[in-house]
Amino acid sequence: MRSIMLVSLVMFACIADAHHAFITHYDPTQSLELRGVVVEYNMRSPHSTIVVDVEGGIGEAQRWEVETASVPHMRRMGMDQNTFESGDAITVVARPNRRPGHTLVYGIGFVTADGTELGELPNIDADGYQGSGRSGIAAIIGRWTAPFPVRTTESPLPLTSLARSAWEHYDPQLSPANTCEEITIPPLLYAPAFLTDIQIDEREVVLHHEAYGRIRTVPLNGAPRITEPTGALGVASARIDGDALVIDSTGFPASAWGLAIAAHTNGGGADVPSSTQKRVTERYSASEDGQMLLVEYTMDDPVYLTEPYSGVIEFSRVADDEQMYPFECEVESAERFSRDP
Repeated sequence: MRSIMLVSLVMFACIADAHHAFITHYDPTQSLELRGVVVEYNMRSPHSTIVVDVEGGIGEAQRWEVETASVPHMRRMGMDQNTFESGDAITVVARPNRRPGHTLVYGIGFVTADGTELGELPNIDADGYQGSGRSGIAAIIGRWTAPFPVRTTESPLPLTSLARSAWEHYDPQLSPANTCEEITIPPLLYAPAFLTDIQIDEREVVLHHEAYGRIRTVPLNGAPRITEPTGALGVASARIDGDALVIDSTGFPASAWGLAIAAHTNGGGADVPSSTQKRVTERYSASEDGQMLLVEYTMDDPVYLTEPYSGVIEFSRVADDEQMYPFECEVESAERFSRDP
């Protein structure tokens, strides 16, 4: 059991960061083990929950609330809505709450009544991918998985005084993470261990982001248009530049986490807002062997950035038929983050 749990310690800390600043509530340097009985289990996004009764020292059960991963990650780790049922024996390895003795914890590994160990994300990279003869732009087509973020304590973005003030006065309880507000571009690209499917034809580019279930349809060599019904992902057009796909986007609504999310590299522990003047250019190109997708982006927002900022994300190839799971953000699940830690 220990080998799977040790791997899970790293995996789950990164997965948790996809939604909010995990370290606000939980201590990533410590772990605890709970042995008890399942009272309630809800698999949902952005966070699933398991309520567990754990026997105390005097024979009385203490009720613990275990927060854990979103539906796509749970499914990829082999769990579904029937994995745990009321009355099942369970062992949970968890990150403790920062408030000593608090019974809200973050589950990073699980053992079922029959001894099955759960909690490790499988390696779904398409090793030895041959690309079916695809090269150039065609090699971009397919499914990719985002890397785990590098944890930082300072935003690398060139922040204006207004942005710096927002960053310094960030209140996690007021984060858009609590209300299922749309994650925009480029923060959406950083969602770790989620898949992105890219399809390209002569008329348009369709990008399906597993995180938050977002689908962008971008005209290729055509007039810019809204890429999805809500308008949260802007107005965009795409073009081919050699072996690269370039997407130019404007028309984003203002957002309290439009430039960076607290848990991602660019956030450095706090959300960074964006204005309606935000512009983003994404450049997609595949490695020679088709195993990696290089996503280079530049974003500009004169209200919150003193100058344009450029970044790079390396996605890994997965099989074209790798299952993508639904992500339906539920406010009841999301707003749990607004609780006092």
